[in-house]
Amino acid sequence: MRLHLLRHGEALLDPTNDKARILSPGGKEDIQKLGEYLKKHRVRFDGIYVSPYTRTQQTAKTLDKILQLPFPFVVDKFLVPEVTPTRLIEKLAMLDAKSILLVTHQPLISRFMGAVLDNNAAASYNYPMNPGSYAVIDMTAMASGCGLLRNVVHPESL
Repeated sequence: MRLHLLRHGEALLDPTNDKARILSPGGKEDIQKLGEYLKKHRVRFDGIYVSPYTRTQQTAKTLDKILQLPFPFVVDKFLVPEVTPTRLIEKLAMLDAKSILLVTHQPLISRFMGAVLDNNAAASYNYPMNPGSYAVIDMTAMASGCGLLRNVVHPESL
């Protein structure tokens, strides 16, 4: 399976309700640029899974407008920040897809990358995924240590 991982765009601070935080103007712009990058490189997915938080759903909607996806995205509670990489791996193992996009958060995204690439979630420091960062990982099996990093794109490089 090919996994496309995306950390939501930069969001405005809201100390009273983290789940309802919205994308900042700069965050929207970064995701717009990423969408254009994905379109230019003809990146395709079989499905998109998004955390239930507002900023991830805004991120997915922005990509959908640019890529004109032929399917709706799926809101999934397994993509919230506090989920463990092991739980996410178990969830992904149940999917029948060749290529999916996960729109999620820190610390999950970097911990997940540490788990599947280095067989160690604590190696998350090797994978600094700032807001709007995108990565592609090929999985030989859906298990820790079975990933191969193919690409990483950070907003400042677009």
